[in-house]
Amino acid sequence: MDLHQIPSLFLSAVLFLGFVPPAAPVPAFGMIAADRRRGFRSEALASTDFGNDWLEEEQGIGISPSVLQTIDGIGGSQSLAGLDEFTGCGDVTEIPQSECEALVDFYESTNGPNWYYGALSGHKWLTINMPCRWNGITCNAGHVIAIEGVQWLQGNLPASIDHLINLQILDLGGTNSLTGIPPELGNLSSLQELELAGDLTTIPPELGNLSNLKLLDLSGNNLSNLPPELGNLSSLLTLDLGHNDLTSIPAELGRLSSLQTLDLSWNFSLNSITPELGRLSSLQTLDLAVNNLTSLPKELGNLVNLQTLDLDHNNLTSLPAELGNLVNLVQSGVNKAMIRRQEVCPGRSICRVWPENNCNSQ
Repeated sequence: MDLHQIPSLFLSAVLFLGFVPPAAPVPAFGMIAADRRRGFRSEALASTDFGNDWLEEEQGIGISPSVLQTIDGIGGSQSLAGLDEFTGCGDVTEIPQSECEALVDFYESTNGPNWYYGALSGHKWLTINMPCRWNGITCNAGHVIAIEGVQWLQGNLPASIDHLINLQILDLGGTNSLTGIPPELGNLSSLQELELAGDLTTIPPELGNLSNLKLLDLSGNNLSNLPPELGNLSSLLTLDLGHNDLTSIPAELGRLSSLQTLDLSWNFSLNSITPELGRLSSLQTLDLAVNNLTSLPKELGNLVNLQTLDLDHNNLTSLPAELGNLVNLVQSGVNKAMIRRQEVCPGRSICRVWPENNCNSQ
């Protein structure tokens, strides 16, 4: 399931008016937007020898025609004319055989024949003897560096995925139904962006070994807890844990000293958060909306670089006075004046209050 497809402008208007649809949860104001993902991809791939000539589009990442001439495996006709049919990894020459075999395992273990490719350029997997031209694959210098965009994946990722030793981007977000992640995924030391969507209930602690990871998106799964080893992701800038079933947050996440964006929204069983989050000195965006929070730790007042705070639709009846220390707050579900006055909506959770509004006008 993809919980990030409903237009954010419409949903922001809905929540500003204080209306929450009675039907199944929808992603009202998740902070992890597609444009930020595109930025990560541009940065991650700029280190390769084709430079940073990437064009951001409304959906996905676009690449200029000049770059298409120099990158292995991007673009190309859908026609198979003049291309050799895939006969096995033993006949593939553009990437190591071990990487080709890992791609085949990936395809076979995640219901490859029923994948949806959408508007991805290239050829369906296992149709031609050039894996770098398969849909959603990006190669550079004879290695696979990105897999992204394929949809309708089902099942478990294979252990052999760690043979893709140069992989920088693994984007399996969207309408996927992944149910298992192997610990070997933690061996991909070059990985900078990881998005996993589906029906995951657990995450292997080995993901904490991904020391170069900058973006981790685990939103839209069924996670109820997290391995404390995620606190070892020293390079992480963005962590999206929204739309899960989390009941607690490990204190070790307070060690993510580089983290700038943390999304914990839409976890209906989450009624408290660890005070250790107050140690996230680089944090700029914190989304705690649509949970079941009844109180907040005073340590959140230490987040002096915080610019965006969303507390909408919780069960808060008071706020710690220390939140008044958030001098850089420019956008929030509650404004600084409300924090100082401890202003709440009578008989209900704190509502969205902007500088010119109050509870009575919501």
